[in-house]
Amino acid sequence: MLNIYFAFFLFGLMSAICIKGLYRAIRYGQTFTSKEYALLTALFIGIIASVYMGMSKLGF
Repeated sequence: MLNIYFAFFLFGLMSAICIKGLYRAIRYGQTFTSKEYALLTALFIGIIASVYMGMSKLGF
């Protein structure tokens, strides 16, 4: 169950970075940096792994 909560936490971080990047793109016309793309990719992989592990522990 803790893995599911961790997935929610990672999803919140990913959402915050996306909102920050979209705000910067609309306001200043700048795109995401390569570090932000790498962080978003790592967060997505972490979310998928956390949800998978949490669901397997619950028996789904």
